[in-house]
Amino acid sequence: MSGKKPLYELNQIEPIAQISDDPLILIVKTDARWKTIDDLIKEARENPGRITFGSSGNFGPAHLAVESFSQAAGVKFNQIPFSGGGPANMAMLSGTVDFSVGPPSFVVPQVKAGKARAFLNTGPKRIKELPNIPTYKEAGFNAQYSFSTGIAAATGTPEQTLQILRKAIKEAVMSSEFASKAETQGIEVSYLDSIAFKKYSSEESQRAIELLKKLMKD
Repeated sequence: MSGKKPLYELNQIEPIAQISDDPLILIVKTDARWKTIDDLIKEARENPGRITFGSSGNFGPAHLAVESFSQAAGVKFNQIPFSGGGPANMAMLSGTVDFSVGPPSFVVPQVKAGKARAFLNTGPKRIKELPNIPTYKEAGFNAQYSFSTGIAAATGTPEQTLQILRKAIKEAVMSSEFASKAETQGIEVSYLDSIAFKKYSSEESQRAIELLKKLMKD
């Protein structure tokens, strides 16, 4: 960890609404020697640290998503960091690393083109484009990781202003125009009001903190 001071702390913002919650999808090349996630786990248990995965760097989304899974499965993978998520996923397609985790916007086209095989969904629920791909928990692993995107205001914003924002944002997110645009970009629309969003954010933050503590000890 860099020790760099954050731009703000959670107590300085007031959540208004969650608008999307995107998982990552664990994928391998179509011609990979593993045909199922059980095959991958079996080899990982027999050869700890041998199977590699691409990431955007330590403590980045891919790293945390895979580490949460590996700890739940009781296996050890070898992280190979790249300059970003895009290069990490392209490294999987080229065979430089064994597997990767990518957003639906990248994964779905690769799966449909026959270039990649999807094994697991890191998020809390399945996605429409890959309905047969189970989540970590559905596959029996007590893990979860997703990108939650929302809108917040500064703490102290007048309640009347917050009410106007909550109503306007809900109407926008629930509109057919928003849903259509989100679908074309591979975004999983997942609206939560301010109370539910605050609760979910707190739970996700605590999950991430516990995972980071475990990683720092290793």
